[in-house]
Amino acid sequence: MPHPTSILAATDFSDASNAAIAQATRLANATGAPLHVLHTASSSAADELAAFYPVTEEYAYTEFLDAVRDRIAAQLDAAGAPETARVHVNTGNPFRAIVAAIEEFRTDLLVIGSTGVSGRRLGTIGGRCVRNTACNVLLVPEGFDRAFGHITACVDFSELSPAVLRNAAAFAASDDASLVALYAHERVDHSVFTRGPSRELIEALPGVIAARFDKELRQHTGGVPVSFT
Repeated sequence: MPHPTSILAATDFSDASNAAIAQATRLANATGAPLHVLHTASSSAADELAAFYPVTEEYAYTEFLDAVRDRIAAQLDAAGAPETARVHVNTGNPFRAIVAAIEEFRTDLLVIGSTGVSGRRLGTIGGRCVRNTACNVLLVPEGFDRAFGHITACVDFSELSPAVLRNAAAFAASDDASLVALYAHERVDHSVFTRGPSRELIEALPGVIAARFDKELRQHTGGVPVSFT
């Protein structure tokens, strides 16, 4: 993967998204790519301020967004983000806001927490981004704010597999991590074939798949060492 040219981190202040900000910062510092951090909030918090304090809705809205910006800026400072990092705060639908930001900033790497504030295994927004956005997406689990040590690239020989390997190899090279390419196929019960060429073909299948990997995909690691399984 060529180095990203624009990185977007989306946060909802969950533990996983805090780790995503740290990872995005680390990658921006390593590659020199511009870093944007986005938080899309509900307008209800500002509405509550206006309801319980003698301030206008406009004032409450401005104060609320400023407080969110300050919180993100403090996170970026603590993570050692470059001074060029930009914070963007708005209200509305989080997924739509992320899609719009990807287009506006010409993002080629979105970094987002693997779980949101709901605590689901795969955050609703993160899952939608993986399935429905045009850029690369890095899902970051809670607490994972460090460099990668071991990377597994899952391949299936589809047209996306070369890109998967390029991305994985780039991260491996950047972090001096080990890289494994994994192909999973359905296991065939050998006992079904008691004799004949069918059984021999099945037993030879792992070697055939490994040879296909060497022929079609290994080149896409750019020389980064990779083992295949």
